Amino acid sequence: MILETKIKKLVIFISLVAIFLSFSLPVFAHRVILYAYVEGNKIIAEGAFGDGSPAKDAEIMVYNKQGELLAEAKTNENGICEIEIPKKTDLEIKMNAGMGHQAEYALSESKLPEINNKDAAASTSKAEVSYNNLSEEKLREVVAEELDKKLTPIKKSIIESNQDSGPGLTEIIGGIGYIFGLMGVASYFKKGKK
Repeated sequence: MILETKIKKLVIFISLVAIFLSFSLPVFAHRVILYAYVEGNKIIAEGAFGDGSPAKDAEIMVYNKQGELLAEAKTNENGICEIEIPKKTDLEIKMNAGMGHQAEYALSESKLPEINNKDAAASTSKAEVSYNNLSEEKLREVVAEELDKKLTPIKKSIIESNQDSGPGLTEIIGGIGYIFGLMGVASYFKKGKK
């Protein structure tokens, strides 16, 4: 009789733990992913939640390696924002999507182009470039820029696939809790019929 009481209490305890853990699992569906890349003289930052929905109106902050804020922006309805490269240095991009959802992404100085301080209106457009007078250096720049544009979706998918590393500790414990909870409920009803 005492053993049955202890077993019932253990089954109830395990069932409550399983229920508690099951409520904490949906939180992982809202992890935040931040991806940033360079396109021309801009940083393109894309933010999304773990379920693939865009991080709308999220704050994007760009810091240097000393932690000084260099630029700020907000993502659009697609979770994307463009920021002029503030300085050629190692950059830390941080996103705050609200309610504690935060992500970081680092861009090294080597991935950033040289920054021209000339007025954008004075610079020549790509359409005006004469291909007869195209230097090898300019050709390399154009090819690199076009390759960056084409490879960006591939880089993004690689980063997203690396972020999904399978079930975490909470998911595993939750699954074990579900099993124990179902066993407890089954044994409770089985004992109740006798």
